[in-house]
Amino acid sequence: MSWLSRLFASSSPPASYPPLEEIPIFVVNLLRARRRRLAMCLRLLREGLYAQATFVPAVDAREEKALVSQRRGAHSFPRHPVSDGEVACFMSHLRALRMFLATGRPYGLILEDDSKLCLDFAEHYQRSLPSVPGLNLLMLTHYLASKEAWAEDGRDRRWLRITGQTYNAGAYLIKREYAQECVQRYDRPWDQIDHPQQRFTSEHITIYSGGLCLKQPLVVAEAEDSFLRGSGELEWHKKYFHDVVSSSELLYK
Repeated sequence: MSWLSRLFASSSPPASYPPLEEIPIFVVNLLRARRRRLAMCLRLLREGLYAQATFVPAVDAREEKALVSQRRGAHSFPRHPVSDGEVACFMSHLRALRMFLATGRPYGLILEDDSKLCLDFAEHYQRSLPSVPGLNLLMLTHYLASKEAWAEDGRDRRWLRITGQTYNAGAYLIKREYAQECVQRYDRPWDQIDHPQQRFTSEHITIYSGGLCLKQPLVVAEAEDSFLRGSGELEWHKKYFHDVVSSSELLYK
């Protein structure tokens, strides 16, 4: 048995996390991003997950400028500006959470449309569930900005504590009650939000969840193109996920 198999080996998953076949999946996708949508359809079909997946029409910063401007309001961040694309991305995640809440299910899986799933995703998901039951959120991918972000969780060594530098909202399992809290807190004009951190992005959902981040991701980003990042930042992301794939025994397609 390989070290990765031993790492993932576990007893039956905690009852508080439903099996993957019972979890609704929501894929955030811009209507004009047809290549991404097709690629995600093929990945979901390959893993037997297509029937439980719903594509969420993402807010388009280019086509819905008035909507994005209304959400941003008078907020400006001169030191760390938030682009219209980031605003729209956060709004899109909140739209996905609303769609999940309408199902009445206890947990939902949110994916962005450039997600590459590991082969045998359902099997690895079941094996990877943490021994800590009932958490608000489980990140299935990550972009760790520093060594400090590698904060192991003492209760389950396969998982990391989510810190302020645990980035990437590309794939996460979210609990119904926490999704409701996020919608109530963030789905409004920013000047109406009472929160100590006033630079709002979709990563607010993950960073402030009190959840865990899987050390060995089950999902990586394509990082081939981006509606949010410039070419320089995109290259950093591409290298990061290239290194993740190279060091993993999992295969991502």
